Amino acid sequence: MDHGIMERDWKYMCKIQGELLNTLYEQINQRTKNLLTQGSSTPRETYVSVYRHLQKSDDLIAHCFDDWRRSNLLFKMAGLREYGLLTEAHIQMLSPLAQEKLNAIKELRAHMRATKGSATKHRKKRGDSR
Repeated sequence: MDHGIMERDWKYMCKIQGELLNTLYEQINQRTKNLLTQGSSTPRETYVSVYRHLQKSDDLIAHCFDDWRRSNLLFKMAGLREYGLLTEAHIQMLSPLAQEKLNAIKELRAHMRATKGSATKHRKKRGDSR
């Protein structure tokens, strides 16, 4: 499979990269505010919640935006889509080939999740502790 994307898709994604990143920052900041104001039972619990949230958020930023290159952008786009940052409106602006590749990745991930769940259930039924 060719992991690269067409020039027009590359240019479009570079054009909206800042918008997507700002949307993610807004979501992270809003969630952080909610954690700070929801009133955990202790200041330590609030701190730990915020700390864990920011760690997960940093991993998400890295997954979607670090090493932004044309050769791996298809996988970045799939991650952006999975996290709800790359919307259907964005996807409609991409070439039919890029849309097809993104849909194939989405279907593969859905299939993998479905089979992972059934494999885990099957192992538990057999008593397998993996």
